[in-house]
Amino acid sequence: MEGGGGGGSDLAKLGDVEYLLARCAGARRQGDASAARAWLATARMVFPRDARVQMEAYRDQSQGRRARQAARTLGVMLESMDSASSTTSAPSGGEKLLRHEVAR
Repeated sequence: MEGGGGGGSDLAKLGDVEYLLARCAGARRQGDASAARAWLATARMVFPRDARVQMEAYRDQSQGRRARQAARTLGVMLESMDSASSTTSAPSGGEKLLRHEVAR
């Protein structure tokens, strides 16, 4: 997969959420924190309830030592998992992702 620069062929094969998160990761690898945050902000605006986007936002905030923002994001994730689990007995994709992240 190509980094944050031009549109590589690997990026063209990704879905919308994956594309935005890949651009965020590419910018972060290149040391461009502002661009990484911009890609992540775009992903959060377009896909506010997507568990992968929320998890990436949580990671970014917790690694950036922004505890209040990370706590808010984690709270939103937990609330969305709680409301999803009340409608279904099987764990949601976000719940599985969060469990995996917590186990690390």
